[in-house]
Amino acid sequence: MNEDLIIFLFKAIFYVFFACTMEVTFSVFGIERVMQAEVPKRVPKKYLEGFISLYMFPLYAIALPLGFEATFHLMTDWHWFFRFCFWAITITGFEVIYGWVELKILGFYTWDYYKLSRFKIFKEGLTLWTLVPFWGIAGMLLEQYSILLNKFSPVVVQHFLSGN
Repeated sequence: MNEDLIIFLFKAIFYVFFACTMEVTFSVFGIERVMQAEVPKRVPKKYLEGFISLYMFPLYAIALPLGFEATFHLMTDWHWFFRFCFWAITITGFEVIYGWVELKILGFYTWDYYKLSRFKIFKEGLTLWTLVPFWGIAGMLLEQYSILLNKFSPVVVQHFLSGN
């Protein structure tokens, strides 16, 4: 197997795990606070039900290893505050675009409970004003995670190419 393919698959899988973990954790502990509205749940709150959608996997598996990493490498010399602001705006923009594409193709988007919030952006509630700083934090966390994955990539390649 090709080294680049091994690295891409390794990163894609682990970006999906990371993003899903963050998404579920935030949907359990933070989304209602940020929305200042209750999200309809199927089970009592004591069960800490989180939300995730399989529709997000392509975004996590493709956009993060290709788009995020390429962008991050271009801005590693930037001051952390400017990187934070860049991620906050860029990730918010991608959330809006991805939600709009899902809405046009599927007739809904996977986080359509945002419509319940008074902080929604756009009539459809494709994102929230209160989420913008959290996307900056997510970008900063992803930077560190990206560095970690890049350190492990040679080990993964060596493992798969040596036949162990």
